[in-house]
Amino acid sequence: MLKLFKILANANRIKILQLLLENQATPITVNDIAERMNINQGTLSTHLTRMRENGIIKAKQSGLNMFYSIKDENAMKFISMIEKG
Repeated sequence: MLKLFKILANANRIKILQLLLENQATPITVNDIAERMNINQGTLSTHLTRMRENGIIKAKQSGLNMFYSIKDENAMKFISMIEKG
C-alpha cells in the first residue's frame, strides 16, 4: 500500500489513473493519454513506466500501440473514492 501512496504523490499520475479508470472497458494508448492530458510523451512515458514497474498499471502491446489499464485493485478503489468526493 505504501508503494501506491508514493505513486499517487504526483498529480499527473493521479490524472493518468483517472483516465484509465474512466476507460477501463477499453484500455487506452499512450497517444490517447498524452492528448487528453496535454502532456509530452517523454514525461508521460516516465510516469507510465514507474507505475507499471510498481504493479499499479499493466500494458499490452497490439501492433504498434501499447494499451494501458489499471492492474492494482487498491488503486482503482482509491481513484474511485477521489472522484466521488
